[in-house]
Amino acid sequence: MKNKKLWFQIVAWLLCVVLGYSLYNMVLEDNAKRADRIAQLQMQAANMEQTDGEKSEALADIYDKFYSQLDNPQFVCWGDSAMAGSRDSSLAISLQKVVDENLYSQLSKSFSQVIEKEDFSIPSVNVHNMGVSNEGMRQILVRAGVNIMDLGEGIEIPTGNDPVTVRLMDEEAWNSEDKEAQIKFAKQRDVSFGKVWISGIEGSLITTDDWFDSTHPGYAFSRKDEGDWTRVGSGTEVEIESATKYRGEIPIFFFENDSGRSVDGLVSDMEKLVERYANTIDEDDNDEDESDDNLVDETAEEESYNLPYVVICTTADNSNLDKALKNKFGNCYIRNDQYSNEMTDRMYKELAQQVYDNLDSQGCFTDIKASIVVAIQEADNL
Repeated sequence: MKNKKLWFQIVAWLLCVVLGYSLYNMVLEDNAKRADRIAQLQMQAANMEQTDGEKSEALADIYDKFYSQLDNPQFVCWGDSAMAGSRDSSLAISLQKVVDENLYSQLSKSFSQVIEKEDFSIPSVNVHNMGVSNEGMRQILVRAGVNIMDLGEGIEIPTGNDPVTVRLMDEEAWNSEDKEAQIKFAKQRDVSFGKVWISGIEGSLITTDDWFDSTHPGYAFSRKDEGDWTRVGSGTEVEIESATKYRGEIPIFFFENDSGRSVDGLVSDMEKLVERYANTIDEDDNDEDESDDNLVDETAEEESYNLPYVVICTTADNSNLDKALKNKFGNCYIRNDQYSNEMTDRMYKELAQQVYDNLDSQGCFTDIKASIVVAIQEADNL
C-alpha cells in the first residue's frame, strides 16, 4: 500500500514537472512572440513616422512653391465717410476677411500639417483704406491724384526741417473769386498724404496750430533732409505720395449721396477715379496698338479697363443717381441702402461679400483659384 502511494506521489510530481516545464516553454514562446510583435509594431511606427515625415516634407514643398508663386491681390479703397468707417468696423476690414475666407480657407484643411508650423501661414490680402471723413470729392480727387495741388503763395524752404506754412490750391480754388481761397483738408485718423515733394525737395505736410474750423487744420511743409535754402514760387506743384502709391492695386470706390452735388458732377468725378485706377496702361502704350485703320471709333464711349473695379454708392433705389451709375458702370456698380452712421458689422460683411462676388465675376480671382486648386490636388495625391 505504501509503495502504491509513493508511486502515485512520484507520478504526480513528474506530471507537475512536465506541466511546469511546458508552462515555462509556453511563457518563453509567448514572450518571444510578444517581443517579436513589439518589434514589428515599432518598425511599423518607425515606417509610419518616416512616411508621415516624408509626406509632411512633400506638403511643405508644395505649399512653399504655391506661396512663393502666389500673386496675392492688393486692394485700395477710396471714398468718403462711407468708406472710412471706424477703427474697428469698415468695408475695408470686412473685405479683407471675406476675401481671405473665400479664397484661402480650403488651404487650412489640405495643408494643416505644415500651416501649424511657424514657418508657414495662410495668405492674407492687403486692403488699404483711403476713405476720409469730413472731406468731399474735391479733396479726394487731389489725394488720389486725379487733380493737381499747387502752392497758392510762394514760400521759402529753410536749410533745416523747420515747418513752413503753405496755402494749398486746386483748380476750384484758383478759379474762385475769393482771393484767400484754398483747399482745406480734415485731419484723418489713418489716411495721410505720405511723402511730399515741393520743387524736388522731399518732406511732409504736417498740421499747424492754426485751424480753419474744428475739423480742418492748417498745414505746413517740413523738409526731410537738410539742404540749400530754396525760394519756391506760387503755383508750384505739391506732389503727394498718395496720388501715385496705390495705382496698380484693385480699386474699390464707396461714396454717400449726401454732398448736395449734381448727379452729372458726381458721376463724372467717379468716372475720373475709375479711369485713373482701373486703367493703368499709359496712353503711350496704347499708341502702338492703334495701327488698325478699320476700327470704328463708335465704340470709344465703351470704357475698357485692365483692372477689375467696383463702384458703390449709398442712394435710393431707382433714383436719378442710381440710374446714372448703372448706366455708366454697369455690372461694376453696387447700390447700398444704409448711410455710414447706420452701418453695422453685419452690413459691412454683407456688402464686402457683394464686392467679392462682383470682382470674382470680373475674373479678379481666376488665376489665384486655379493655383489653389493645383496645390490642393497635389497635396491630396500624396
